[in-house]
Amino acid sequence: MNEIIRSEAAMRLAPQGGVTAVNAGAFLEARIRAGRLAVDSFRRLDTSNVDAGVVALSNDLREWYENGVRVSRQARQLLGSDSQARQGSAGLAWQTEEKQHNAAVQKLNQKGAQLRNRMERRYKVPFPPLE
Repeated sequence: MNEIIRSEAAMRLAPQGGVTAVNAGAFLEARIRAGRLAVDSFRRLDTSNVDAGVVALSNDLREWYENGVRVSRQARQLLGSDSQARQGSAGLAWQTEEKQHNAAVQKLNQKGAQLRNRMERRYKVPFPPLE
């Protein structure tokens, strides 16, 4: 799972100098491609003989990436719309969803840490932290 997370993060890095009006479209496209890669990679994981808690976390991560793709697509649509749409209800709805998506990371990290502790106690071996 960590390899998928690292690969996705590397693909969606913000451009050097930050996101600007000139590069925002390309940045969103990179986020969408990276998210789709993560979703597809999580779907392809072989979960046979894998602890149910690990499988559940993997599914939660896949859903989080799916949501990220959806939020990025909304942003891309807004980018192509007029300023009234970006500042109106569509823009406000996107902002709310973006904040909720970003806040969900903390819950996933907590769930990952709890699972890691449970796995270490159960199997008596160290497990890597969720990155």
